[in-house]
Amino acid sequence: VLPRPRSAGFCPVAPVEGLLRDVLPHLSTEGRALLIVLARDGGRLTAAAFHAAQVGLRNRHQLARCLKRDGLPPLEELAGWVSVMFWVLAWETNGRSLFRSAIESDREPATCYRTVKRITGLSWRAVCERGMPWVLQRFWERCMGPAAGGLRRAYSQYGAPGSIASRQSVLPKAVALGAR
Repeated sequence: VLPRPRSAGFCPVAPVEGLLRDVLPHLSTEGRALLIVLARDGGRLTAAAFHAAQVGLRNRHQLARCLKRDGLPPLEELAGWVSVMFWVLAWETNGRSLFRSAIESDREPATCYRTVKRITGLSWRAVCERGMPWVLQRFWERCMGPAAGGLRRAYSQYGAPGSIASRQSVLPKAVALGAR
């Protein structure tokens, strides 16, 4: 059984927005706006055309090109990452189980458990044991993978190597959050 972190009422919208901003400071205006929209919706995904309109793009095709240009995963996967971040943060800050988070957000718990497995490759329990810094590292690696070679070069030019432990200047809030 996992130990329960401290309890308190907590809504992780602002912390998740801040973490996403810290992890990916290179994003275009539209990419950043999309992450904010997804964070404010708790990672809930609606139609791609709806999200495109929310960030000022004409259609889902423009949105897909924007995501690719910014080195972000496709919309469904991106929403999954944001959801996982919310759930892990809720677990770390007040011990809210994934089942409870799912019920409170009107989602099917089994779908949430499958989302965690699909996005991270690990079970919910294993993700909780690794914590938010690990989730952020995996997300960063996913965004900065082989397809984002130009972005990886831009980061290395400014002295931000690929590991969270050695990138404290880029991710101060993320590292501090995981140290709780």
